[in-house]
Amino acid sequence: MTKTKYITPASQSNRRSFLGKAWLPLALCLVSAGLNSAIAQTTTALALTGNASPDGNGTFSGFQTIHVLNANGKVAFIADLTGTQNPLTDAHGIFIADSNSITKLVCTGDATPDGNGTFRYFSRDFGVIERLVLNDNDSVAFMASLSGTSGGPTDSLGLFGASAGGGVKQFVRTSDAAPDGNGIFAASDFGVPFSPPGLDNGGMAMFHGKLANTSGGQYVDDTGAFSSNATSTCKRTLEEHYKPDIVSIFQT
Repeated sequence: MTKTKYITPASQSNRRSFLGKAWLPLALCLVSAGLNSAIAQTTTALALTGNASPDGNGTFSGFQTIHVLNANGKVAFIADLTGTQNPLTDAHGIFIADSNSITKLVCTGDATPDGNGTFRYFSRDFGVIERLVLNDNDSVAFMASLSGTSGGPTDSLGLFGASAGGGVKQFVRTSDAAPDGNGIFAASDFGVPFSPPGLDNGGMAMFHGKLANTSGGQYVDDTGAFSSNATSTCKRTLEEHYKPDIVSIFQT
């Protein structure tokens, strides 16, 4: 006959207490390891004031609050420079960096890709907030106002892209013809002709645009959603129908 060992409630309680205490150091070690791992995360300086610009033209003197991060750990940012060759024109730029290196993408004073003017601001005008978008192929897109263009104020604003390996490219600028030939991109009573651009991982920019000199005129066919790969611009939406206090975009 097999005897069943009787364990008193007190013994059961002591055993549970012992097992709980036996696991406690391991649990504390695991928690501690997790905390140590979290604490061990470090902050890396990508660029500091006083660092030399990667092209050797000046040193960083300040950084705008505009900066974007992609899936590769690359950060694109806008910075001010001091000690440049032409402080009045080339002391502001767009850069891309990771923990290993910094690369200049474009600076004010640089010529546009078509040679018609130089970059002035990375926005539509002085004092207007600058913006950047960065895709996962390390390319940026931005709006820029220009100096010294052949058309003066009529062609002095555009949307551009830049990458470390591909240089700077132009998506569209004011006075460019609409893709279907119906009008040109131009400012209107509603403001600037372009919205800030979006950018996909294939390098295609997307934006909302305003047109002048269209066949239908204002409120009829003078606005649209567009995409551009810097070699062609494709209109996606054409007609805008106007109602009091309501503006709707219709796909054509």
